[in-house]
Amino acid sequence: MRVFYFFLFFLLAISSCQRMKSGKNLDGKTIRLIRSIGLLDKNEQIIFYYSNFEKSKAGNFITDKRLAHYWLAAENKEENDTTYAYYSDILAIDTTYFVGVTYSPFMNIKRKDGSEFKVYIEGKHEEMKVFFEEAIRRWQQQQ
Repeated sequence: MRVFYFFLFFLLAISSCQRMKSGKNLDGKTIRLIRSIGLLDKNEQIIFYYSNFEKSKAGNFITDKRLAHYWLAAENKEENDTTYAYYSDILAIDTTYFVGVTYSPFMNIKRKDGSEFKVYIEGKHEEMKVFFEEAIRRWQQQQ
């Protein structure tokens, strides 16, 4: 039982250290990684970024053109998930603020082709609200 509480404390401590970042404050190494996996064009700007793990392994972000999520599995490249949708391809965005202790709040992105994916954000309620509202505002501008 002690191991469970230690693990829970460890997860909470790690997740509380992660913060939403402005694209202007994102380090060059992370931007180069995102470009290398095909989620950022040369003339595209990241507006907000969040990683619920190491930035080299996982990230969620809003750009001036799309919403995106990546998870990179170092051991097995077939398990990599690099998912995105341009605003013009999005049918709906549903936000979920309250998900329990073990999950991060997220936006469920529904594409016009019927597929879906999630973009995660965690932090203070106001930060999440800014992230969600900015994504929805940019999407609505493209409609």
